[in-house]
Amino acid sequence: ARSIDDDAFDSLARLVMYQRDSRHTAAAADAALCAALGGALSPCGLLGSSGGAAGVAGLMGQPSWEAKAQTMLELAGKWASLSALPARRSGARDAVDKAFEASAKGVRGVGPWTVNEFMIGLGRTDVLQVSCHEVATGLRHLLEAEQAGGKPPTVAAWSKAARFRPDHLTRVSAILRGLHRRVQASRPAKADACTDAQAALAAIPRE
Repeated sequence: ARSIDDDAFDSLARLVMYQRDSRHTAAAADAALCAALGGALSPCGLLGSSGGAAGVAGLMGQPSWEAKAQTMLELAGKWASLSALPARRSGARDAVDKAFEASAKGVRGVGPWTVNEFMIGLGRTDVLQVSCHEVATGLRHLLEAEQAGGKPPTVAAWSKAARFRPDHLTRVSAILRGLHRRVQASRPAKADACTDAQAALAAIPRE
């Protein structure tokens, strides 16, 4: 059962690997490391590799990524030490997820953005991605369209005031992120994108 749950770890390792580097470079490093570890970014494979962080960085073909490799190794160690592991499923976070979050945030290089993206990827429905630039920018576009004056609120404060149901916060994050990306792709489409986002948010249940 534990090996099945370990399957979720690969997406966590990839979040670290792809962070702050080009997708092309990270994809090449990902392929090289997977090949070296037998096809999967498993905790067992990472912890069983030789040479520590420098060795893992070498397996990725990126010797300068030693700090990134160290983060991956520490996450693998934290994951292996947990009595129960987060698994891919749809729904709100539970005690197992929260125990993982507390453990992972103790790793250097891992913050709320990484943990939240991981939980969203696993299918959690109650994640407000407050540390995401795209989500924050999407909210700014929305408030500009609604002609809200004064200092713009944080994503967390705005969401709390809107009283969205907690189990729909991942959807709120996705709408704001999607708004940012539509405006980024076409500035002239901003008005339509904001109208669509407003309609989508209006359909989300409130407390």
